[in-house]
Amino acid sequence: MADAADWVEMVLAALQRSEQNPNKISSKTLGMSFDTASIRRIREWTRLYGDKDLGDEMVEGRDFERRNGEFYPYRQWDAADRYMRKFAFLQKHDLSFSGGGDKTQYHLGMGYLNQTGMLNFKTDKFARYNVSLNVNSTVKDWLDIRGKMMFSQSDFRTPFVFNSATYNPWYYLYRWPAIYPYGTGRASRSAAP
Repeated sequence: MADAADWVEMVLAALQRSEQNPNKISSKTLGMSFDTASIRRIREWTRLYGDKDLGDEMVEGRDFERRNGEFYPYRQWDAADRYMRKFAFLQKHDLSFSGGGDKTQYHLGMGYLNQTGMLNFKTDKFARYNVSLNVNSTVKDWLDIRGKMMFSQSDFRTPFVFNSATYNPWYYLYRWPAIYPYGTGRASRSAAP
């Protein structure tokens, strides 16, 4: 997991450069506030709790604090670990038959594919069924009749996405910094101080 304190320092340094203000010591982004004191608190949180499973509940004083009505998060989250599975199942089954005689040959193929997605909840699912049939028959020495039929049906389900597949769950999973409050409780960004 990337160090959130380094991310905050980088943001503050970039703001100092872009605003040509070397004395700038605080920033507010994504509804979260950061300053030099919060950098120390983020490092302290990592030292004390970084290797512990604290559950989803965010606790004021330990995971965040409010100062002057501003929200200062300290807890780091591994979003990929929380929302993605370690593996996804894929199964594929194919069955085919071929045969015929001197004048007529056939080939029948059937297939089934099932794949589950990588997200822990509301994951994507894909299933496909397909059948193909080829028949070749020699009616006369100078006349061959061939026929081919194919059928395929797919069922693809995805989690809810906004307006288009451009911004899918993968986009939002890696978009936010490690201290973005993924937990539950009164730490939500919409909660009143």
